Amino acid sequence: MPTPYEDESDYESDEEFSEVQLGLADGPLESEDEANPLVSRIGGRPVWLPLAPSKLPPASLVHCEYCQRPMQLLVQIFAPLENSAFDRNLFVWGCARAACQRKGPGSVKAVRMLKHNQRWAAKLAKQAERKRVRQEREEAKKRAEAEAEARRLAQERTTNPFKLGGGGGTSLLGESLFGAPPTIAPATAEAPAMTSEDGHESEDDDDDGADFDGEARLAEELAMKASLEEQRAQLQEDWTRTSSYYTTSLYLNTIPEPRRAQDVAAVSEAPAPTKEESVGGEVEEYEQMTIDGMDDVFEHFTRRLGTEARQVVRYEYAGTPLPFSAVGPLYKQLWPAGWRGPMNASSVPPCPHCGAPRVFELQLMPNLANLLRVEKLSDADSVLPSTNTEAHRQAEISSLLGLKDTQSDMCTGIVWSTAMVFVCSRDCCPDTEGWAEEWVGLQHEGDL
Repeated sequence: MPTPYEDESDYESDEEFSEVQLGLADGPLESEDEANPLVSRIGGRPVWLPLAPSKLPPASLVHCEYCQRPMQLLVQIFAPLENSAFDRNLFVWGCARAACQRKGPGSVKAVRMLKHNQRWAAKLAKQAERKRVRQEREEAKKRAEAEAEARRLAQERTTNPFKLGGGGGTSLLGESLFGAPPTIAPATAEAPAMTSEDGHESEDDDDDGADFDGEARLAEELAMKASLEEQRAQLQEDWTRTSSYYTTSLYLNTIPEPRRAQDVAAVSEAPAPTKEESVGGEVEEYEQMTIDGMDDVFEHFTRRLGTEARQVVRYEYAGTPLPFSAVGPLYKQLWPAGWRGPMNASSVPPCPHCGAPRVFELQLMPNLANLLRVEKLSDADSVLPSTNTEAHRQAEISSLLGLKDTQSDMCTGIVWSTAMVFVCSRDCCPDTEGWAEEWVGLQHEGDL
């Protein structure tokens, strides 16, 4: 088992961190967590939140649009939104056939799943009620203080310091100047302190911290496992039990992305191409790439990856994805004015259920291809061509030479460079809880 990563072991203590969370593999998934839907993972079988069978995605949903064969789970991420009463999972499936992946995003599909969590909803309601009571208490205290101040000022306006006292015939001013204690008006009563039902003063006797810390989430996991046990008979009939999957199954944990000096510094403008020509009379390939803008964006991509080469996922809800290159249909769609300008999020299709715009949530990174290899497919023998065929031998040679195999439909694993997932900004669900398919965009190395 690989040594688990340390959050700060590779970085200097004075580094700044961005809002992006990086997902890294953290060792093989242990058997007790395989059936836990709250455990994020790479590969393996998907595990649904405990919903009724009628609210689970059909097997046809994760069939490739091009070859119509079942796709395999790439990642499963437990990603509840802040102040939401729903447990929330994201699933990304991908077809392992290179020919399909090169055709377009129909070879990768993303599903968002919601399950209403009654216990968590009750805690959120309790927290909201406590917040309301605190606000009312503070407002009542401010009103009482304002009323007390108003009465004090009114008393000062009606009191004449030169008027003779009723008993001693000496003015208040004279008594004050010569040391005799002046007559002081009784202090205005302050607002009574808020008390609990048992009569004890209640300062903030809530336990918000205890309700919303990691221990509470652990309790939720245990409750979720109990719910799954109750539905085990139904789950055994689930199509995911017999579908194809990557036998590699790894924990997916996150760390904040370190932002080193070379990454926060502005990227210099691409140098103007020289007029030197190659022997063949054409502009040098490197210069042509600079003209196309690829060099600038691709170098920025590789620099950001250099801060943590093990990253498999980049997560930033409602953030901005990291383009792989400045060419290809996805780049032109999202950054029509260039990557230094704002992303054109409106070019992403809105949610088909509620019409709300979609926002970026995560993207899969090239390192995923190193972890999910075709030979680790549960049905690899049925999808890989025979190793005795000449076509397969030629495909292997082409692969070693870095050539693209455009003729064969062989299963070759992941060939795209990054997959960007955009989700409904309202986090809606057609049936309150259940699933919804989200939008995926792909960039390929071939786009270079």
